[in-house]
Amino acid sequence: MTRCAGDVYRALFQEVQSRLKVFRTRRGAEIALRLGEIVRAPFPEELPMPSEKPQSSDPGTNPPVLPSGTGLPAEETQEPRKRRTKKTAHPPRCFVEPKFKLSLRLLYGTEIAFGPGKAELLEAIEQTGSISAAGRSMDMSYRRAWLLVDTMNRSFREPVVDASRGGRHGGGAHLTPFGKEVLERYREVQGALQQVADTYLRLFRPGMAATPPIGESAEIPHPDS
Repeated sequence: MTRCAGDVYRALFQEVQSRLKVFRTRRGAEIALRLGEIVRAPFPEELPMPSEKPQSSDPGTNPPVLPSGTGLPAEETQEPRKRRTKKTAHPPRCFVEPKFKLSLRLLYGTEIAFGPGKAELLEAIEQTGSISAAGRSMDMSYRRAWLLVDTMNRSFREPVVDASRGGRHGGGAHLTPFGKEVLERYREVQGALQQVADTYLRLFRPGMAATPPIGESAEIPHPDS
């Protein structure tokens, strides 16, 4: 059983046009354009029904076969994929809170009677019970540790460290009650000053860079430039 080729393709072309009103895809437009070219082309008198496989010398030029009742291929009835848009890269925000690092030193004459290093040494002596062991924990020689203790003992009216020489039972060192009091007062003043300084950080936050600097500058200009 045969049917006129013009009638078959015109019917398909009308079906595709009606379907394109609902499914406006690029593939559907290509199918409609292809069928339109076929309708305008000269047709043979008779064409086999769609159930029969049409013969063609070039497989690549075969018109697309539409599933019955759809007018478009099944995979083309789905919604088109949304094109991904490239997000604009924004500089990272500064999550590092600026802070003041205070170095509080108590000067007495030309000597530093007390400071952060001496306070740390006293805490190490209290923990280890030895000047040499306290120095080793701070990567400090015994001579350097002993000189710092001697400076503190001579700067106050009472010694802050009581050290005994090594003997049969070995030597040792510990903080005197007065030394513990000096250390406690120093930490108290240090904390109070830190709190006062932190209240003024608001004056510097707006002017800080987006990220803290890492390493040195990439290029050092010549002094004559």
